[in-house]
Amino acid sequence: MTELRLHYPDWGARKLKVLLARQGVELPRNTIHRILQRHDLIGPQERGAAATQRFERERPNELWQMDFKGPKGWPQSIGPLSVLDDHSRYLIALAATGSTHAEPVQQQLEEASSGVFGLAADSASSDEKLFRRSAPLDHYFRVR
Repeated sequence: MTELRLHYPDWGARKLKVLLARQGVELPRNTIHRILQRHDLIGPQERGAAATQRFERERPNELWQMDFKGPKGWPQSIGPLSVLDDHSRYLIALAATGSTHAEPVQQQLEEASSGVFGLAADSASSDEKLFRRSAPLDHYFRVR
């Protein structure tokens, strides 16, 4: 892999992954990138810019971040639902719902909000469409 990088110095982990696959070596892109970093083969121009400001709400329950987790190649069609408090980074819920339909998602949100935590003032998701499919979810969160 390092020989390929030296031969193609402008190529990143994504392109090197394709070349390696042609040679029968299957590795995730992130693994290739970390190996290149360990061997000091990643220049400063290729590193992502550091975050200049931390995104965080002031108090718990102001914002819950919701998303479905699961890497490519996950054995199920959808990974588990995660609900994370933005301020504390506390994992409110992590459950395999089996689908993105409103009913199983609503069940998890009801369980999370019925106990100690109460309702979040707001929520955010990287894939809003999943959470806008049904009116029952609007009852629990104002999804942006």
